[in-house]
Amino acid sequence: MAKPDDPVSPGSRSRSALPGVPKRASTDAPEKAPARPTDRRAGEATAPAPKDKNDATAVMSPPPAPAAQRAATLPTTRATPAPRPATATPPSQSAAATPAPAPAAPVAAPAQAAAQAAAASLFSAAPLGEIDDVVVEIQVEPTGAIVRPPANNDFTAGDLEAVRSVFNDVAVTHVSQVRDVMLELRYGEADPKWIELTKPALRSLRAMAGQMELHDLCAALDAFCAAVDTAVANRARVTDEDKAELQERYARLIELIPQAFELDAERDRREPIIIEALLYQVPGVEQPTIAKLFAVGLGRLDALMNASAAEIAAVTGLRGELASAIAEKFRSYRASATTAVSAPDPAVELRHLGDLLIMLSIQNDDFTKASTEWSDDAQQRKRLLRKQREQTFQQIKVTLARLGERDQLQRLEKLPFQDRIATLDRFLSSQPVRPPT
Repeated sequence: MAKPDDPVSPGSRSRSALPGVPKRASTDAPEKAPARPTDRRAGEATAPAPKDKNDATAVMSPPPAPAAQRAATLPTTRATPAPRPATATPPSQSAAATPAPAPAAPVAAPAQAAAQAAAASLFSAAPLGEIDDVVVEIQVEPTGAIVRPPANNDFTAGDLEAVRSVFNDVAVTHVSQVRDVMLELRYGEADPKWIELTKPALRSLRAMAGQMELHDLCAALDAFCAAVDTAVANRARVTDEDKAELQERYARLIELIPQAFELDAERDRREPIIIEALLYQVPGVEQPTIAKLFAVGLGRLDALMNASAAEIAAVTGLRGELASAIAEKFRSYRASATTAVSAPDPAVELRHLGDLLIMLSIQNDDFTKASTEWSDDAQQRKRLLRKQREQTFQQIKVTLARLGERDQLQRLEKLPFQDRIATLDRFLSSQPVRPPT
């Protein structure tokens, strides 16, 4: 048992040593006369002032600290509280002078919040993929303080739920590239080299799942990684058999963590944005035109990229010239983009977004300048620049949708062009610098 004055490391502090927690007086400690205070001015000992037995200013124990303050420190080990020397109090005064401690208020909600905070610190303490030393050991006491659980790791249901909720949130962001690859593989093709790039994220998630003892998820990740290895082994393209195997094993991951691995909802969020942005880049296309295309089943990228001008005109009743322009636009998109709804290399996509932002800024400056002039030539340039500026913004929407930045798009739609430019500039500045692959 550690002595009260022994140095105690932060990782081995007991709950009794937490800031704000009152010291518990020992009931069998011998009474000790109070120390004689020293007069600092004279440097001589002075006698304590006499106390009247009815004086109510006897020594009192400090009131208990609030539960929130005691929960502020998360010790990593449970140590036996060291005995504390009691402050001597005359028997005739202790009973009357020491107030009874107030009953503790319910702390179920703060305790659960503390568990969630501790769970979040578990994953923020170490980079993804470097968590070999991270151990999930959280327990919430009735007082709201968080301490290390007993040796048998007997978690409460609330503890496990909080930690797994944080794990699922981490997985959503961590496997975004895996999700993009499987989107393309389900609705089109995916380059084996791109599929192979998902392995580091999968290994890191597998390590985290092992620490959490999520055995079903570990088995599913192992099976999917084995299918990835088979699909990319010395092959120029993914065969139909490998594609079917990847999709079957990925379906198990969707069952276990749907919010991280689901594909249909992610496609439904991106695809309409891309289709509308491409259609608005075709001169003559308005909202009624888009409604006609969607009404006859041409609301999917694969359908529009494979439809001929004659087929579009026949099913929608559009003019031949407009149907031809629409068909050409989607053929051009299929030829220029290696993927339909995802960005195989986010760094390349972000550089393209930066180029579009420069173009939009120049066009907006020229439009603003033309708006201050009243000549016929200036008015004509103003109309042309308005169209060009809108076309560039539609290209930006396609790029952001391929990056999965739907929230960013929703913010931009509500802003004037000058604010759109500033917002996009901040967004690009916040992105990590990634070398090209």
